[in-house]
Amino acid sequence: MGTQVDITFDGGRVDAAAFGRLARHGVDVEALDRKARAGMRAEFAEEDSTVRFYAEHHRDELGAVFGEDGSIDLETLLATLSLIRIGFSLESDPEDSGIILDYSIGAEVTNYLIAVSFDEDGELEDISMES
Repeated sequence: MGTQVDITFDGGRVDAAAFGRLARHGVDVEALDRKARAGMRAEFAEEDSTVRFYAEHHRDELGAVFGEDGSIDLETLLATLSLIRIGFSLESDPEDSGIILDYSIGAEVTNYLIAVSFDEDGELEDISMES
């Protein structure tokens, strides 16, 4: 399965400088992926973890991720997630521009994704579950 890359802008003029700031992070996809996965590891420890909710929501499909005690093997979960899309968002307000990495356990299994958002400087902003 390949990874889709797309660019979205808010209909105004594309600011070449804003695109340049975003594109420099997209050059090293592996580094951005590592940063996203590190963010998912950290977020997993939070009380209202999106990553934990995603796993629990897909309990039947991810049986190997769960121990007999119902605990989630985070490393197995992360190994199961595939990066399927990298989105560059260029907005007229640079504060709203950023990069989104979408992860899935497989389109044949679910239409839900874990979306990891970065600001234009490559700093993690949010982790959410999307459909």
